Amino acid sequence: MAVAVDVLSSQSLIAGKVVVAPSIGAAMRELRERCGFTQERLSVFLELRRETLSRIEGDLLAPTVQTVQRLSGIVALFDRVRQHVAETEASGRAPDDAFFDLLGKSLRLPKSVASEVVLAAMISYDRKKSGLIRELEGSS
Repeated sequence: MAVAVDVLSSQSLIAGKVVVAPSIGAAMRELRERCGFTQERLSVFLELRRETLSRIEGDLLAPTVQTVQRLSGIVALFDRVRQHVAETEASGRAPDDAFFDLLGKSLRLPKSVASEVVLAAMISYDRKKSGLIRELEGSS
């Protein structure tokens, strides 16, 4: 249960940062880019047309509360998956799919969206780790 509270707290914090940002659209774009999603991909997760997401990111259209909640849930899941993968790797364990399912359910994300976000976060973690290893090897 503590995990659900933790990820929901993260979601609220992210949503709060978006709504108080000087440019809500820019804040949403930064979160999308940080997670490595295209407008096309994120718009599917948010159940929006790509053009609508583009207008939101350009501050031509205000997002709905539901859109901000869904985006913040996606980013909270993305961040928590990366953290979990790092923790399990450091302890010699494999990532826990049941844990990922619990996070997605806690955030009320559709299973298909949660699964894609989990996969994207794991790929992102692996790319970042590989890049850091190459960087370290190059500096020695």
